[in-house]
Amino acid sequence: MDRKFNKTRLIKIALSVLVFAVITWLMMTGRLEGFDAAVQKFFFSLRRDWLTKILVPFSYSGNWPLPTVICAILLAIPKTRFSFGIPMSVTCLSCVGVYQALKYTFCRPRPDVSVHLLIQNGWSFPSGHSLTSLVAWTMLILLFAYYYKNKGASLPIYKKHPRPAEAYIRSNGKRRLVNTLLILYIVFMGLSRIYVGVHWPSDVLSSWVLGIAVIEIMQAVFM
Repeated sequence: MDRKFNKTRLIKIALSVLVFAVITWLMMTGRLEGFDAAVQKFFFSLRRDWLTKILVPFSYSGNWPLPTVICAILLAIPKTRFSFGIPMSVTCLSCVGVYQALKYTFCRPRPDVSVHLLIQNGWSFPSGHSLTSLVAWTMLILLFAYYYKNKGASLPIYKKHPRPAEAYIRSNGKRRLVNTLLILYIVFMGLSRIYVGVHWPSDVLSSWVLGIAVIEIMQAVFM
């Protein structure tokens, strides 16, 4: 067995997929309707004009242009092309492939358009914004940690042709600050999708659960 896919990692992946499968089964059999309705009601009770003005544009930031632009910039800059650009681009594209395949497999309708605070088309399950945000920005956190720990050493995937990182966060304090901001972004992106009414709570929960498996796989591939 490849040491990258060791027993611990395989268990994490298996548990992630298993829990996602259970949530999916509960969703398909209508057993999550009470949970979704209760959580949705709570989030709708929080709606305020000032909060909506913040969370609607914030939720829009999870659309494809932001990660696309970031990946394009990282790929365009020679110092970040191999160290960040390729890992982040592959990770984002993998997320899109996973959630699009699942959306068209289950074809779950979104909450009624009357509760939407923004325009959102397509199927609901799972939440693409939540999955991509979790996996992409967690991958970035892991890359920051790898380069900090290994002083910019090349990722293992480039062992035949080492590509050391020339640009990375060398200060542990700055790295922790950036990591905290990214974690907050991940959490609030998922919650904002419920608040703006375009996703059921179980859509977000399932995305976070499945995201663990995707993160583990991406980490094994690149690190």
